Amino acid sequence: MARRFRAPASGDSHSEGREEQAERRFGASDLPRPAPVRDHEVEIAKAAGTAVHRVLEDLRFEAPLDAELARQRERLPALLEPLVPPDARSAALDRARELLARLAEPPLAARLAALVDCVIARELPVLLPADSEGAGPVGFVAGAIDLLYRDPVTGEIVVADYKTDRVEGEAALAERSQRYVSQAAHYRRAIQEALALEQAPRFELWFLHAGEVVPVG
Repeated sequence: MARRFRAPASGDSHSEGREEQAERRFGASDLPRPAPVRDHEVEIAKAAGTAVHRVLEDLRFEAPLDAELARQRERLPALLEPLVPPDARSAALDRARELLARLAEPPLAARLAALVDCVIARELPVLLPADSEGAGPVGFVAGAIDLLYRDPVTGEIVVADYKTDRVEGEAALAERSQRYVSQAAHYRRAIQEALALEQAPRFELWFLHAGEVVPVG
Protein backbone atom coordinates (compact mmCIF):
# COMPACT_ATOMS: atom_id res chain seq x y z
CA MET A 1 0.00 0.00 0.00
CA ALA A 2 2.92 2.35 0.57
CA ARG A 3 4.19 1.98 -3.01
CA ARG A 4 2.89 4.05 -5.92
CA PHE A 5 1.04 2.37 -8.76
CA ARG A 6 2.87 4.19 -11.55
CA ALA A 7 6.05 6.23 -11.93
CA PRO A 8 7.77 8.28 -14.64
CA ALA A 9 11.05 6.96 -16.00
CA SER A 10 12.64 10.39 -15.61
CA GLY A 11 12.69 12.85 -12.73
CA ASP A 12 12.80 15.86 -15.07
CA SER A 13 10.01 18.40 -14.61
CA HIS A 14 9.93 19.18 -18.34
CA SER A 15 9.63 15.47 -19.12
CA GLU A 16 6.36 15.01 -17.25
CA GLY A 17 4.15 16.07 -20.15
CA ARG A 18 5.94 13.82 -22.62
CA GLU A 19 5.69 10.87 -20.26
CA GLU A 20 1.98 11.53 -19.75
CA GLN A 21 1.57 11.44 -23.55
CA ALA A 22 3.31 8.07 -23.57
CA GLU A 23 0.89 6.82 -20.92
CA ARG A 24 -2.11 8.01 -22.95
CA ARG A 25 -0.91 5.98 -25.91
CA PHE A 26 -1.16 2.93 -23.68
CA GLY A 27 -4.55 3.86 -22.21
CA ALA A 28 -3.34 4.96 -18.77
CA SER A 29 -4.40 8.62 -18.78
CA ASP A 30 -7.11 8.33 -16.10
CA LEU A 31 -4.70 7.93 -13.19
CA PRO A 32 -4.70 10.65 -10.50
CA ARG A 33 -1.81 13.12 -10.61
CA PRO A 34 -0.38 15.42 -7.95
CA ALA A 35 -1.13 19.13 -8.17
CA PRO A 36 1.67 21.02 -9.97
CA VAL A 37 4.05 23.15 -7.95
CA ARG A 38 3.95 26.76 -9.15
CA ASP A 39 7.36 28.41 -9.31
CA HIS A 40 8.31 31.13 -11.78
CA GLU A 41 11.86 29.93 -12.49
CA VAL A 42 10.76 26.31 -12.66
CA GLU A 43 8.01 27.21 -15.13
CA ILE A 44 10.50 29.03 -17.36
CA ALA A 45 12.98 26.15 -17.32
CA LYS A 46 10.26 23.57 -17.90
CA ALA A 47 8.74 25.49 -20.82
CA ALA A 48 12.12 26.10 -22.48
CA GLY A 49 13.08 22.46 -22.04
CA THR A 50 9.80 21.22 -23.50
CA ALA A 51 10.07 23.56 -26.49
CA VAL A 52 13.65 22.48 -27.22
CA HIS A 53 12.65 18.82 -26.99
CA ARG A 54 9.95 19.46 -29.58
CA VAL A 55 12.46 21.18 -31.82
CA LEU A 56 14.82 18.22 -31.57
CA GLU A 57 11.98 15.82 -32.33
CA ASP A 58 11.36 17.71 -35.59
CA LEU A 59 14.99 18.55 -36.45
CA ARG A 60 15.92 17.62 -40.02
CA PHE A 61 19.29 15.92 -39.69
CA GLU A 62 19.85 15.95 -43.45
CA ALA A 63 19.66 19.76 -43.67
CA PRO A 64 22.60 22.11 -43.00
CA LEU A 65 22.60 22.56 -39.23
CA ASP A 66 22.86 26.37 -39.19
CA ALA A 67 19.93 26.76 -41.56
CA GLU A 68 17.88 24.16 -39.73
CA LEU A 69 18.47 25.77 -36.33
CA ALA A 70 17.49 29.14 -37.79
CA ARG A 71 14.22 27.58 -38.99
CA GLN A 72 13.61 26.06 -35.59
CA ARG A 73 14.31 29.34 -33.78
CA GLU A 74 11.40 30.85 -35.70
CA ARG A 75 9.12 28.18 -34.25
CA LEU A 76 9.99 28.84 -30.62
CA PRO A 77 7.49 31.65 -29.86
CA ALA A 78 4.58 29.53 -31.09
CA LEU A 79 5.84 26.47 -29.21
CA LEU A 80 6.20 28.43 -25.97
CA GLU A 81 2.88 30.27 -26.12
CA PRO A 82 0.77 27.47 -24.61
CA LEU A 83 3.49 26.39 -22.20
CA VAL A 84 4.15 29.46 -20.11
CA PRO A 85 2.24 32.57 -18.89
CA PRO A 86 2.65 35.78 -20.93
CA ASP A 87 4.83 37.47 -18.29
CA ALA A 88 7.36 34.61 -18.48
CA ARG A 89 7.48 34.04 -22.25
CA SER A 90 10.35 36.41 -22.92
CA ALA A 91 12.59 34.71 -20.36
CA ALA A 92 11.58 31.26 -21.60
CA LEU A 93 12.29 32.29 -25.19
CA ASP A 94 15.75 33.57 -24.25
CA ARG A 95 16.48 30.32 -22.46
CA ALA A 96 15.29 28.18 -25.38
CA ARG A 97 17.31 30.23 -27.87
CA GLU A 98 20.41 29.83 -25.72
CA LEU A 99 20.00 26.06 -25.69
CA LEU A 100 19.57 25.92 -29.46
CA ALA A 101 22.70 28.01 -29.91
CA ARG A 102 24.66 25.40 -27.94
CA LEU A 103 23.63 22.78 -30.49
CA ALA A 104 25.55 24.64 -33.18
CA GLU A 105 28.79 24.31 -31.21
CA PRO A 106 31.12 21.30 -30.82
CA PRO A 107 30.81 18.54 -29.87
CA LEU A 108 27.02 18.42 -30.26
CA ALA A 109 27.04 19.85 -33.78
CA ALA A 110 29.35 17.07 -34.97
CA ARG A 111 27.25 14.46 -33.16
CA LEU A 112 24.10 15.63 -34.89
CA ALA A 113 25.76 15.78 -38.31
CA ALA A 114 26.94 12.17 -37.94
CA LEU A 115 23.40 10.89 -37.35
CA VAL A 116 21.96 11.67 -40.78
CA ASP A 117 21.36 8.01 -41.65
CA CYS A 118 21.49 6.54 -38.14
CA VAL A 119 18.28 7.65 -36.42
CA ILE A 120 15.96 4.79 -35.48
CA ALA A 121 13.30 6.69 -33.53
CA ARG A 122 12.60 9.95 -31.76
CA GLU A 123 10.21 10.56 -28.85
CA LEU A 124 9.62 6.81 -28.60
CA PRO A 125 6.97 6.03 -25.93
CA VAL A 126 7.97 3.39 -23.39
CA LEU A 127 5.83 1.41 -20.97
CA LEU A 128 7.48 -1.12 -18.67
CA PRO A 129 5.96 -3.45 -16.08
CA ALA A 130 7.16 -2.67 -12.60
CA ASP A 131 9.71 -4.78 -10.77
CA SER A 132 8.10 -7.06 -8.21
CA GLU A 133 10.85 -6.26 -5.70
CA GLY A 134 12.00 -3.00 -4.15
CA ALA A 135 10.28 0.27 -3.30
CA GLY A 136 9.30 1.36 -6.82
CA PRO A 137 5.83 1.40 -8.37
CA VAL A 138 3.71 -1.75 -8.35
CA GLY A 139 2.05 -1.10 -11.71
CA PHE A 140 4.24 0.34 -14.44
CA VAL A 141 6.93 2.81 -15.45
CA ALA A 142 6.24 5.15 -18.38
CA GLY A 143 8.56 7.35 -20.38
CA ALA A 144 9.56 8.69 -23.76
CA ILE A 145 12.98 8.08 -25.31
CA ASP A 146 14.29 11.28 -26.88
CA LEU A 147 16.54 9.65 -29.46
CA LEU A 148 17.32 6.08 -30.43
CA TYR A 149 20.11 5.69 -32.95
CA ARG A 150 22.73 3.33 -34.29
CA ASP A 151 26.31 4.41 -33.60
CA PRO A 152 27.77 5.28 -37.04
CA VAL A 153 31.18 3.89 -36.02
CA THR A 154 30.47 0.80 -33.90
CA GLY A 155 26.98 -0.04 -35.13
CA GLU A 156 25.65 -0.49 -31.59
CA ILE A 157 22.22 0.75 -30.54
CA VAL A 158 22.28 3.90 -28.38
CA VAL A 159 19.61 5.56 -26.26
CA ALA A 160 20.14 9.30 -25.90
CA ASP A 161 18.28 11.59 -23.52
CA TYR A 162 18.45 15.37 -23.82
CA LYS A 163 18.94 17.34 -20.61
CA THR A 164 18.49 21.11 -20.43
CA ASP A 165 19.80 21.49 -16.87
CA ARG A 166 21.97 24.53 -16.16
CA VAL A 167 25.03 22.58 -15.08
CA GLU A 168 28.69 22.87 -16.09
CA GLY A 169 31.99 21.34 -15.08
CA GLU A 170 33.09 17.72 -14.92
CA ALA A 171 32.27 17.21 -11.24
CA ALA A 172 28.84 18.83 -11.50
CA LEU A 173 27.96 16.82 -14.61
CA ALA A 174 29.04 13.59 -12.93
CA GLU A 175 26.93 14.38 -9.88
CA ARG A 176 23.87 15.32 -11.97
CA SER A 177 24.25 12.22 -14.13
CA GLN A 178 23.80 10.03 -11.05
CA ARG A 179 20.23 11.30 -10.76
CA TYR A 180 19.39 9.55 -14.01
CA VAL A 181 20.83 6.10 -13.31
CA SER A 182 17.33 4.70 -12.74
CA GLN A 183 16.05 6.27 -15.96
CA ALA A 184 18.97 4.78 -17.86
CA ALA A 185 18.20 1.34 -16.45
CA HIS A 186 14.53 1.56 -17.45
CA TYR A 187 15.24 2.66 -21.02
CA ARG A 188 18.09 0.19 -21.56
CA ARG A 189 15.87 -2.61 -20.33
CA ALA A 190 12.97 -1.51 -22.55
CA ILE A 191 15.05 -1.41 -25.73
CA GLN A 192 16.93 -4.61 -24.97
CA GLU A 193 13.66 -6.49 -24.49
CA ALA A 194 11.87 -4.87 -27.45
CA LEU A 195 14.70 -5.54 -29.91
CA ALA A 196 15.83 -8.84 -28.38
CA LEU A 197 19.39 -7.54 -27.99
CA GLU A 198 22.03 -9.75 -26.42
CA GLN A 199 23.29 -6.78 -24.41
CA ALA A 200 21.57 -3.66 -23.13
CA PRO A 201 22.16 -0.63 -25.38
CA ARG A 202 24.43 2.24 -24.46
CA PHE A 203 22.75 5.16 -22.69
CA GLU A 204 23.88 8.77 -23.07
CA LEU A 205 22.85 12.04 -21.47
CA TRP A 206 23.18 14.99 -23.84
CA PHE A 207 23.58 18.02 -21.56
CA LEU A 208 22.69 20.79 -23.99
CA HIS A 209 23.65 23.74 -21.78
CA ALA A 210 27.11 22.32 -21.08
CA GLY A 211 27.54 20.91 -24.59
CA GLU A 212 28.60 17.55 -23.17
CA VAL A 213 27.61 13.93 -23.77
CA VAL A 214 27.89 11.75 -20.66
CA PRO A 215 27.47 7.95 -20.76
CA VAL A 216 25.47 6.38 -17.93
CA GLY A 217 25.16 2.74 -16.91
